[in-house]
Amino acid sequence: MKNNFKYLAVLLVAFFLFSASVFAKPVITKVVQQYESSGTKDLYLVYADANGGTITGYMVTSDIKGTNGESYPSTSATQQYITLPNGLYYVWVKTTNEVSDPFPVYVTDSCTAGGTVTNATDSGTYERCNRRYHNGREVQIGNASDATCAPGYNMDAAQSTIIANDCSNKNAAKYGLEFRYCRKAYSYKCVKIQNGGSSQGGMTPSDASTGNAKLASLSVSSGTLTPGFQPSTVSYAVTTDASQITVSATLQNSAATFVSGYGPRTVNLGYGTNVIEIKTKDGNTSNTYTIKVKRADQRSSVNTLSSLNVTNGKLSPDFNPLVNAYNVAVTGDAKSVDVTAVLSDSNATFVDGFGPRTVELTGETTRASVKVKAQSGAVRTYSMLFYKEGSEVTQPDNHALLKSLELSAGKIEFDSNTFDYNVTVPYDVTSTVVTAIAQDENDEVVVNGGENLEADKLNEISIIVTSSDGKYSNTYTIYVIRKNEDLGVSNNSLLSDLSIDGYNIKFDAKKTEYKLSISEGVESLVIYATPADNRAVVSIEGNENLKNGSEVKVRVTAEDNSYTDYVIKVKMVGKGGNVFLTIIVVILIILALAYLVLRAMGYKIYLNFGAMKDKVKGIFKRN
Repeated sequence: MKNNFKYLAVLLVAFFLFSASVFAKPVITKVVQQYESSGTKDLYLVYADANGGTITGYMVTSDIKGTNGESYPSTSATQQYITLPNGLYYVWVKTTNEVSDPFPVYVTDSCTAGGTVTNATDSGTYERCNRRYHNGREVQIGNASDATCAPGYNMDAAQSTIIANDCSNKNAAKYGLEFRYCRKAYSYKCVKIQNGGSSQGGMTPSDASTGNAKLASLSVSSGTLTPGFQPSTVSYAVTTDASQITVSATLQNSAATFVSGYGPRTVNLGYGTNVIEIKTKDGNTSNTYTIKVKRADQRSSVNTLSSLNVTNGKLSPDFNPLVNAYNVAVTGDAKSVDVTAVLSDSNATFVDGFGPRTVELTGETTRASVKVKAQSGAVRTYSMLFYKEGSEVTQPDNHALLKSLELSAGKIEFDSNTFDYNVTVPYDVTSTVVTAIAQDENDEVVVNGGENLEADKLNEISIIVTSSDGKYSNTYTIYVIRKNEDLGVSNNSLLSDLSIDGYNIKFDAKKTEYKLSISEGVESLVIYATPADNRAVVSIEGNENLKNGSEVKVRVTAEDNSYTDYVIKVKMVGKGGNVFLTIIVVILIILALAYLVLRAMGYKIYLNFGAMKDKVKGIFKRN
C-alpha cells in the first residue's frame, strides 16, 4: 500500500512538473530599435522566449490591459519585426496556451499624429503620421487636416508645401510587415488681407514688392549658428550630433516669400557635411542663406561576435572575437552543420545570407563564413574550414582562384584564399576599377560593381571566378565604403593598449615586437588589444598550439587598409627548472640579507671551511 502511495506521489509530482513546463508563460526578452540611415525610427525587433511552447503570434497594444491593439501574423519565430508611431506601447507574445506579460516600449523618434491647425494668423509647420502599405498605398492616422487661416487671412499656397517626407523610403515587405509608419511634415503661411483684398488670393495689392527679401530671424533646433545670425550674413556653419535638424526662419517683409521647397523645414542629416539652403524672394530681389551642418559620425564600428558555435564539431582554435579563421573537424558521416553566432554589439547586423544557419557539407572539406557588419559599415568575416575526421586539413581544391586583385581607388592586402575585403575611400571617389587576373588563364572572371559608389553606403563588388570546365566557382567580395563629405579616411593603425593575462609586457604603442617566456603546456594566450582609432580593426593570428619559437601576430588595420603588426615571440620555459631556479635565488637572497643584518649589529662572520669539510667526510665515512 505504501508503495502505491509512493508511486502515486511520484506521478503527481511528474504531472505538475510537466504541466509547469508545458504551460509556462512565454517571455519578451527585449525589444530593440532598428537602425536605418535616414527617416523616422519606427522599426523595432522583438525577441521572445517561448518557454517550451509554440509561438502563435504577437500583439501590440496602447494600454496595459491588452485591448485596442494590432496583431501580427501568426508565426513560430522567436523574433518579430513591428512598426510603431510615437507613444507608449505594450508588446505581447502568444503561445498556444499562454500569453506573456506586457513589455513596455516608449517610442519618441518615430512619427506623431499631428493636431489640426485652425484659425492661423501666422506661419508654422505641422506633421502627419501615415501608414505606408507594401503596395505603396498611404493612409493617414489621427485627426490631422490641412491648416486653415483665421477670417481675414489667406493661405499663401507657395508657402504651404511638404518640407519633409520619409514615406517613400519605408519598405514593409522587406521585414515581413503589411505596412510601416512614416512621417510627412508641411509648412503653412497665413497672410492678412488688407484694403478689401480678395479672400481667395495670397497677397493683396497693398502688399506690393519693396525689394526686401532679407530674413528677420534664423535659428536651428540643434547646435549653434556660427557666426550668430545677422540679416545681411548669408553663410553659416553648425556642428551637431543629431540625426535631423529643424531650421526656423521669418521674413522682415510681409510681401516677401520663401521659394517653394526652400523655406523653414526639418531636414534629415547624413554623417559629414549637409548643405541646407533657405531661399527668399520679393519681386526681382532674392536671397539665399546657406547653412553647412556637420554631423559627427558616432556610429559604432564594433563588428565582432561574442560567441560562435557549431554542431558536430569544435572550433580550432577556441573561439576568440578577434580570431577570424577556424578549422572544424566533423564526423565522417556528417551531412550538415548548424552554425550559431551572437553579435557583440546590438547595432551590428549579419550580412544577408551569412548569419547563423545550416551549412551543407559538400565534400571532404567545406568552406563557410559568418559575416558581421558594424553600424559604421565595416564587415568582419569569420571563416570556417570544415573537414571530415581522418582527412587532411587542406583548403578545398585550388580551382577557380585569382592570382591578383587590384583597385584603381582603395587598396587591399590580397591573398588568393581570402575572399572578403573592406575598402574605405574618400568622398571625392565616385568609382573604382577592379583588375582581377585568374591563376588559370582559361578561367572566366566576371566583375560586378565598382561604378557609381554611393556615399555613406556599403557598396558591394563581386568578382566571380569560374573554372574553364564549369565545375568550380569562387566569389571574391569587396565591401567599399565611400565616406561622406568632410569625413576623412583614417590611417591610424596603432594600438592604445595591449595586455596579456598573467604577464607584464610593458606595452608601448610604437614598440611592435615583444618577447614572452611562458611555461611548457600553455597552448594559447589571453590577449586584449584596443585600437587607438575606433575605425581600426584588430585581428589575432598564430595564438594556438604554442611552442618554443611561436609568433603571435596582432594586426591593426586602419580605415585606409594600412596596417601595423605587433608580434609576440614565445619562448617556452620548463616548469621544473623554473621552480628550482626560483628556490635557489630565494635562498641566496635570504642568506645575503641575514649577513648584512648581522654585520650591521656588529657581529663578525667566519666561514670555517675546514670544519665543513670534515662534516661532509663524516657523512660519507664507512664504519
